[in-house]
Amino acid sequence: NPIRPAILLNVVTLVNTLKVYETEKFLKTDTDNRSLNKNNVVALYEKQMTLYDGLTYFRIGTDDTLKHMRERYQSFNDKDELATRILLYIFDRVQTSSSAFATLKELHKDEKSQWW
Repeated sequence: NPIRPAILLNVVTLVNTLKVYETEKFLKTDTDNRSLNKNNVVALYEKQMTLYDGLTYFRIGTDDTLKHMRERYQSFNDKDELATRILLYIFDRVQTSSSAFATLKELHKDEKSQWW
C-alpha cells in the first residue's frame, strides 16, 4: 500500500525538522540569536548529544538523517514524478534560504552523508 509509506514519511519529516531546528537553537548564542556558539558547534562535531525523548541533536559532520530523508523523498518519483519534483524543489529551497537547514548545511562538510 503506497499510502502508508507516504503517511509515515510525514513522521520522519516532522521529527527531522524538529531535530534540525532544535540543533540550530542549541548552536545560536544567547546574546543575539544570530551568531553561532563556537563551543556548541565543536561539541556537535565531537559527539552525539541527547536532546529529549530518545532524540539526539543533529550531529554535524556525520549525521545522515537528512540524506536518508531525501532518498525517501526521491523514492516517490516512480509513483508521481511531478509531485516528487515539487517536493524536492521545496526541500532544496530550504537549504538556500535563511533557515536552520541552511545553517546545518553550511556546517556539515562530510560528502558521504550530505543531503543536498
